[in-house]
Amino acid sequence: FWISQIQLNYGSEAAPYQHRSYAEELALCQRYCWRVKPSTTDNFTRFALGQAIAATTCASIVTFPVEMHKIPTLTTPAASQFGHTVAAGSVNACSSIALSGNGRSTQTVAIDTVTTGLAAGNASALLANGNTTAYLQFEAEL
Repeated sequence: FWISQIQLNYGSEAAPYQHRSYAEELALCQRYCWRVKPSTTDNFTRFALGQAIAATTCASIVTFPVEMHKIPTLTTPAASQFGHTVAAGSVNACSSIALSGNGRSTQTVAIDTVTTGLAAGNASALLANGNTTAYLQFEAEL
């Protein structure tokens, strides 16, 4: 059997059928959960750009592909799976990663990370520290 173009409705009355494109459906889903992960061939995928605010702390900004349903929470694996560029070709592992207390909205969030070897005021990139299983997952559940 091949079954397509069906729609389930909650309640006692059927609503008119609504066909959505893949892009529309993806955008609606991304309002609730968005995961950023490295490609399988690039162990040093850049997650976000930021600025060192001290020798051991960096603030990075992540912009979502679509506006989230509400301000999201952040889920990550171990902080050591992430790193920051500290000099050309050099990456230092992070010891903590968390959403910043400031700079949260449904369109962007700031991420605070702790590492070593930074110079306050310098630009830095938050990277997968040679690990293809690193990810940032933003969730805005109902």
